[in-house]
Amino acid sequence: MQQQIRDFIQENRPRFNTKNNNLFATAFSQIEHYFLYINIISSRCKPLEKQLLKNLKKFDDSIIKDSNSHPLTNYQEELIREQRDLSLKINLEIESSYLFAKILLDKIAKTIEFYFGPERGLSLNSHSELNKSIEQYVIKKSIEINPELKKVMLELEEDISGFRDKQIAHICKERNPRIIRGISFADDKKANMVLSHLYPDHKDASKKSASPEELLLLIAKYIEMIMKLIEENIERVFIKKDPEKSLESRKSQ
Repeated sequence: MQQQIRDFIQENRPRFNTKNNNLFATAFSQIEHYFLYINIISSRCKPLEKQLLKNLKKFDDSIIKDSNSHPLTNYQEELIREQRDLSLKINLEIESSYLFAKILLDKIAKTIEFYFGPERGLSLNSHSELNKSIEQYVIKKSIEINPELKKVMLELEEDISGFRDKQIAHICKERNPRIIRGISFADDKKANMVLSHLYPDHKDASKKSASPEELLLLIAKYIEMIMKLIEENIERVFIKKDPEKSLESRKSQ
């Protein structure tokens, strides 16, 4: 994906005059920047997941070997301490991936506005505002947009921005101290953060995150779709007034 973004920048920046050429490259470089953050987080999380799975197996094996009822052995207590340390580090990576994924979505919204231009009364200052404005925005700008892309926009708003704002950030504001974090593993052995309640009642429901690797794949797919959107509407490029050469003069060369 990193190389795809860089190729996309190099192929499309000549469509702009000098000032906006650099602005376009910078805008997409920020998307690459935060994508790489999530990639780094995903890479860091993988060995932690393997270590925790290995630890849990050792703990289970220690119980199976000695089924008699007795206090935890020193070995088992050490395994539990390691579990807590690994779980904390994995939760840190997951929460960090959501933070940077949300920033990346907002950067994409602003880049779309930069490329196609602002529209009076319609804000693209964040991914949330992009979702609210997209129907009218594409009509006003005569942009052809794949219905699948609009569907993905909504899904990412809920799965990434919504989860980060309503679940992860909400914990910091939660007056009720019953929120607890845990780690679960999917069939593909990717770690998910589970947010649940101590002493739950009928209104309490646990929430499960995606893994950093899953977020990375979702974001990569979305970036590809955004680049395709631009390529399919290449002539809708918005050129700000600038004393440099215009797009039309560049075409005539």
